[in-house]
Amino acid sequence: MELTAIASLYEFAYNDENCTATITRATGNRAFYVLPETVHDGKYKVTAIGDGAFAGNTALTTVYFAKNITTIGEGAFRGCTQLKDIFGFTDDSGLTPLSVADEGYLILSEHREGTVEVPVVGVSDYALGLDTLTLPAKVSYDGVMTLDQMNEAERARYDKGATVTVTYTMDFAFDEAAVNALVGFSGTLRLPQDADGTVLDAYQAIYDARVEAGSACELYEAAVVGPEAIIGIFTIGDEGSTTPAYTSRTGNIRLTEALSDEAFAAGGVVVVPATVSGEGNATYTVTEFAEGVLSAFKDAEAVYIPHGVIGLPEGGIEAVFGNAEGDHAITAQVFVYTDADVLTRPYSNYTGVVEPFPARVEVIGDYAFANCAQLTVGLSTATAVKSIGRGAFSGCTGIAEFAPGEGSQLEWIGAFAFEKSWLSSVDLSKTKVTDIDAGAFSGCVQLASFKFSAEIENIGVNAFDGCAALADSGITIPEGTAIAYIGDFAFRGTKVTAAVFKEHLAEQVAVDDISGAFQDTLI
Repeated sequence: MELTAIASLYEFAYNDENCTATITRATGNRAFYVLPETVHDGKYKVTAIGDGAFAGNTALTTVYFAKNITTIGEGAFRGCTQLKDIFGFTDDSGLTPLSVADEGYLILSEHREGTVEVPVVGVSDYALGLDTLTLPAKVSYDGVMTLDQMNEAERARYDKGATVTVTYTMDFAFDEAAVNALVGFSGTLRLPQDADGTVLDAYQAIYDARVEAGSACELYEAAVVGPEAIIGIFTIGDEGSTTPAYTSRTGNIRLTEALSDEAFAAGGVVVVPATVSGEGNATYTVTEFAEGVLSAFKDAEAVYIPHGVIGLPEGGIEAVFGNAEGDHAITAQVFVYTDADVLTRPYSNYTGVVEPFPARVEVIGDYAFANCAQLTVGLSTATAVKSIGRGAFSGCTGIAEFAPGEGSQLEWIGAFAFEKSWLSSVDLSKTKVTDIDAGAFSGCVQLASFKFSAEIENIGVNAFDGCAALADSGITIPEGTAIAYIGDFAFRGTKVTAAVFKEHLAEQVAVDDISGAFQDTLI
């Protein structure tokens, strides 16, 4: 199973003004989707799931929401009868990649960036005879290093077939003769400057001396050039260049030693790192596994492998887990990930666990999850949601409670939003809900506890119609609430009476004005 967003599985509508994209259709009728965070090489952030994008996909069981998703459109998942899990990526999953020991890998390929100090002991007669002489900023050149050029200890860190490329940048060190020659140059001397308009350090003494002498001197924006720029201009000292100082190393590695984690226990979650840091500002990408590297994690709940891994030993993934003949079976789920910062813990090995709703979603459209009977998502994390559309969770018999957490922005619950769901409790005390529309909780036969928000003003017709388990004892209304309207038959088929609302009506509303809401109750 891959935890990798594949943009080609979707069709998009683009907004060039704010560089956002909306998923308008998901293809493939798959059971598992990971929504992309961006498309077109990061140009557009995917912020919305459009109307009907996944509607009618009866194979769909699991969706991973990218962290930029804020809007779920009308009927986006309507009729996805097998949809059970919605995972919301966060900035902190609590999953930390394993560490890799220095001796736990072999370098397969490497590119080094380095500097060499080049002694300049003179300037050619040809250069000094020019009208204008342009001195280079930085000169770089590429090369290849063989393993034979390394000492034995360093060579042991590399695979026998490893390739090592290098890019060297020259730093010039001018001796007194070279400085005097350039200071006395009779033409215009062009010297490189940095982004702030300051002459480069290597040429500072030359620049200062020429300015003091009143000699012509121009500055130009520095650029890196090839070694041909100094041919016939500088005379290099007999000692040549100094030993390179490497500033960075990047490359690919094979993990060779079995990974371990003292804190790991069977049933846990393991993340194999995508990169490993080495000596000398080195950063290596994990691209291959040797046999037995993951042998300690056969019984993990899940093992996340970076998407950069392209090489496995003979025997494939079984060999990576060291599952030789006679060993017990591997029970760990294996996922591929692209970004460790947005991983979330899988729960498929457990029963009764409810996944939190993606916390950044702000709008849930009409019938967005209508008739998703298997959906078990927990809505306490849906604090950014401002409105829940008509019929959004109607028929969602897997959702048992609705209690948006601290800081909830919810203001409005649309008509039939939770109709015929199996909610047993609703707590709106931390929300800003002013309106509960017609039939919003009608047919919720198990609903026994309901806490209103302090801002509640309007309760629509048939709002709680048929909630047979709901009685006065299950109703909580905050002090100071001023309800202006309760529609007809709002509490039909319940055990709720007008008395519970008597002290919480707006000043202009009498108890008789809401009597129609309590027609045909079970009392």
